[in-house]
This record gives sequence, C-alpha cells and structure tokens, in this order.
Amino acid sequence: MTKNSKQASAGTVELTVLVRPVVASRPRVTRWGTYYSKTYKAYREAADAAIPRSTRPALTGDLKCTIEFACYKPKSTKRSNPNGDIDNYVKAILDAVVGQKAATKTPCKLKGYIEDDMQITELYALKRWVFPNEEPHTRITIEQL
Repeated sequence: MTKNSKQASAGTVELTVLVRPVVASRPRVTRWGTYYSKTYKAYREAADAAIPRSTRPALTGDLKCTIEFACYKPKSTKRSNPNGDIDNYVKAILDAVVGQKAATKTPCKLKGYIEDDMQITELYALKRWVFPNEEPHTRITIEQL
C-alpha cells in the first residue's frame, strides 16, 4: 500500500491512494450496537494507513474536488463500469481524507488536508476499470476556489 501525496501549489492537494476502492456501506444497527460491513471497515483502515498526514496547513474556504476511482474488472462482466453508486465511493474516500474517529473516546485523527468535506462546493467523480498493468487506486485532486 504505497502512497503518493504532493501539494502542487499552495492551494492544491494531489493524492493517489493505492488501495482498492470500495463503496461506503450503510451502518447496520442491532440491539448490541452499530457496525459497518467487514469489507468497508477493512477499506477504512487501509485507506487511513495509506494517506499520510499533511505537513502543510489545511486548505480553507470553498474547494473543488476531482476524484478518479480505478477498480478491478471481473473476468466476466457485461457492465461497462464498476458496480456501486459513485456517491458511495466518494463518501468512503472523503471520510479517509478528512480523517475519522477511531473510537468514541479518542480524538478525531484529522489528516490535515481539509478541515471538513463540507468545504467542497464542486465535485467531479469518475469510476472506471483499471488499464492493463495498472493497480486499483483512487486519485484525488483538491483545489481552493
């Protein structure tokens, strides 16, 4: 799970997260508590580990975000694009970029790129199959407006 991050200019952040994209699942609520699917929980942990903490101040103000999801293609499929709603892919990766609470008693582990995904006013998202000899990944570009 190699990661690549750079801040191209003062108002731009570019990240490539080399973790297989997964859609955000809905929380399951039982009388014993609330939990997420094992796949999504594993993705959150892997993405959290793959995204380094920013060394520069967080971007402020309104932001534009471009996200590209490159997913494995099954050996046999009739689909022209990966399965899953694109808004659920976006939610999963933005939760990882902002950071998340590991438990209720620990403070939020902010990654420091942006303060809150509520700052994003423009969003462009694309999901596609990986190209030959390409690993699944998510490429994120965040720019100040």
